[in-house]
Amino acid sequence: MYGTARIKTFLDENELTAEDVLADPVALKAILAKHVVAGTAVTAGEALAMDLPVTLESLEGSGLVVDTNDEGGVVVNGNVVVKPDLAASNGVIHGIDGVIA
Repeated sequence: MYGTARIKTFLDENELTAEDVLADPVALKAILAKHVVAGTAVTAGEALAMDLPVTLESLEGSGLVVDTNDEGGVVVNGNVVVKPDLAASNGVIHGIDGVIA
């Protein structure tokens, strides 16, 4: 699992367990909506070609800041993209090393 320590910190800071989140579809939907952007699929390479940083709106309505780190990798709200460009039937998935709170 990516960013296990960061996920545990997120759960602890919000006084949650993984079971709590999975048992509450409304809470799970709210968390996941912070991780999704509607519209055109963008690969990591395309993101790196943009004039960064750029802020995209999540389905939840908050801003997701896409930028680069010192190593030249893509980061989203400070979370490093560790598995870019995973093909999905409705877009592209970029695995990050944490939870967007």
